[in-house]
Amino acid sequence: MREAVASALAELARRDERAADLARLALDTLAPEQEIQRLNQHAVQRFCWYELPCASRTRPTTGCSPCDPSATSSSS
Repeated sequence: MREAVASALAELARRDERAADLARLALDTLAPEQEIQRLNQHAVQRFCWYELPCASRTRPTTGCSPCDPSATSSSS
């Protein structure tokens, strides 16, 4: 699997170096220390839906339901 990822990143770098750098950063976040075999769909979805949007915010996100999956909103 590592060879396939390395190959895909190399191909992306040939087309768009900035995109490849961002992909490497995301991969390092999702699979620290190149533990790619532990990467799964749940981890990718959690990163895309909760961690990535919150990381781009400049203010605290406590209680923000998209950023805090434990936060609940009650409707009356």
